[in-house]
Amino acid sequence: MTWKKLAIPLFFVLLACGSAFWLGPCTSYDAAGERKENPALTVSPESLYIGEVWEDRAFKWKLALENKSAEPIEIREFATSCSCLAVQPPQAVIPSGSRQILELTIDLRPRNDEEAKHAVRDFRASLRAVIDERHAQKATWIVFGRVRSTLSVFPPITRFWDNLVVGQPFPDITIEVSARLPLSKLAVECDPKYAMISVAPAITGQTKYILSVHLNASLPAGPFNFEGRLLARTGPGELLPAIHLPFVGRVLEDVQSVPNFISFGARKLGAEVQEVVVLQSFSRAEIAVEKVEVSGQSLSVDRMENGLHGLPCFRIQQRVSKTGNNSETVVFSVGSAEAERRKLPIVVHYFGLP
Repeated sequence: MTWKKLAIPLFFVLLACGSAFWLGPCTSYDAAGERKENPALTVSPESLYIGEVWEDRAFKWKLALENKSAEPIEIREFATSCSCLAVQPPQAVIPSGSRQILELTIDLRPRNDEEAKHAVRDFRASLRAVIDERHAQKATWIVFGRVRSTLSVFPPITRFWDNLVVGQPFPDITIEVSARLPLSKLAVECDPKYAMISVAPAITGQTKYILSVHLNASLPAGPFNFEGRLLARTGPGELLPAIHLPFVGRVLEDVQSVPNFISFGARKLGAEVQEVVVLQSFSRAEIAVEKVEVSGQSLSVDRMENGLHGLPCFRIQQRVSKTGNNSETVVFSVGSAEAERRKLPIVVHYFGLP
């Protein structure tokens, strides 16, 4: 037999071997503990390919697992190669000769800056069924496809740093959006209790847009976290999956302490250490300190007669009375002409040495 006659049969043998490798047959063990391959749990190869799809944070896909063995198979859990892949149900028992439909939710957004550069990119993620914890009996499959990205957003996450103060105007922030194909419409949705977001073309006739983010002036003090949704239609009118725009930040109270946390580090028992705390108002309003409370007997606070540029200053003195990690708290009841009275806590920490 010539090599030419062997070529075609050899190709199909290699293809079968490659498929067995990538589709991850169920690995089992015999009574002696020796590893053997048992293709009892199978998935049709075509169902592992999601095709070429639009970028989507929650792309839905289904897989059918089939138990070809003579016994039921209990799947204790499903493990994935990345957090971009979620599986329902999380466990399953598949009777002999039966099938279990898995519902996959796949986050197809770029996982790094390099992926975000490409209009079309490959996607791969592995799905593993853990069947026997004692022997680590597993079956693994690769879910794969191509992802089309129509919009790139910069920055991908909008962070408002410590420049938001209660009672002060919040600065607006702009976001750049670039479309990789002509759009007939670009709109944005956002809960108005957080922000108003407008969209405008950056340059007429080009596929660049500017989002202007105006935070709600009534946001309370403290951290916030919300999302907007970018909705786009292609030139022919096809509605694309929504692009989610995350926003995170913090609104500060007008009156703050400097520093807002005190750490004296490692100190010997009986030592006395001190730190100076200054209270300031971002609006430069006069600060009224009504009361100062401390959480422990080894902590004391004294107001300094000569403040810093007219600001209230306090000397905080800590006596190291315990070994190990210790924390106590100073609480100022403060306010200003424009702000309601509130409590301003400062944690004081030290590590006591014998």
